[in-house]
Amino acid sequence: RLGVRCVEFLEYNAGSVANSDLGWHVDGESLYTMVVQLSQRGVDYSGGRFNIAGRGVDMVDLDGGRNNNWCSINPAVGSGVIFNSDVLHGVSSIESGQRRVL
Repeated sequence: RLGVRCVEFLEYNAGSVANSDLGWHVDGESLYTMVVQLSQRGVDYSGGRFNIAGRGVDMVDLDGGRNNNWCSINPAVGSGVIFNSDVLHGVSSIESGQRRVL
């Protein structure tokens, strides 16, 4: 039976050593992870790319680049991404502003 493990409000701030990025990791306590964007990259913050690794398939970076191992995803405010929790993912450093997600 599937259930919700928890809902977390995450806030990443530029210049904060503890919360400026979240390197590559997996979420071991759940089957699926969903990230809902609450702030807009390029408006509310810069940097802070959400990156997700591929599993043996070529990935196309939605920001225009191509990489065979991972891609950056930039969901619109209020939209989200859902994926298997054992897939490597992370957030790059925030350069300015504040990134907020659920």
